[in-house]
Amino acid sequence: MSKILLAVVLALASGCAHHLRYSVGDEETPRGSVGTPYVLAIVDFADRRERQPTEARNFDDGEYRCLPDSRLDSAGGDLARALFAHLRFSGLFRKVVWAAPRARAHLLLSGEIRRLRVYGRPRPEGVGTRTRSDLLIGLALWRVDGRHPVWIRDFSLSMAGEHAGGLPEATNDAVRSAMNELVAQISAALLPYRSGLPHPPQEP
Repeated sequence: MSKILLAVVLALASGCAHHLRYSVGDEETPRGSVGTPYVLAIVDFADRRERQPTEARNFDDGEYRCLPDSRLDSAGGDLARALFAHLRFSGLFRKVVWAAPRARAHLLLSGEIRRLRVYGRPRPEGVGTRTRSDLLIGLALWRVDGRHPVWIRDFSLSMAGEHAGGLPEATNDAVRSAMNELVAQISAALLPYRSGLPHPPQEP
């Protein structure tokens, strides 16, 4: 797999887990190129990470501090909800819903987070944040009628980046880039089943 642009996940804000805050509908979030006739249901991703005791790591340009795993306890749900919002905006599916007993759908998207580490340090110029991150996530797209998988794939995503704001703002930018890439990968998998132009974005 080619290297994928990514820096992901939740940052600290006032001592609490950071909640993602960015607009899915702005120009940095592209729409899909095609639409399909399917309704997609999404479930929260499972958290299969091996917890790491260290909170710092040395890279070639110095020491970076990382977000403690205890601050990322809701990562499975938060990443699933971020992807949910992007897919609703993309127009790839006729409708995107949360999986529930009464929900009706053609496809089910599930996933599990196996590795998730985010590191940051102030830029030498004193403005902005340098980030390094590492995510390994497995995604599975299932047919609801008989539970046959359309595909099961591992996405290993990592990058180093520089951002104008602090770690919370850098995290928001990174999550947006990651979700855009995942939507593109799902769209490519469903390209043989396209049915025309993208569907209108769903209401939040």
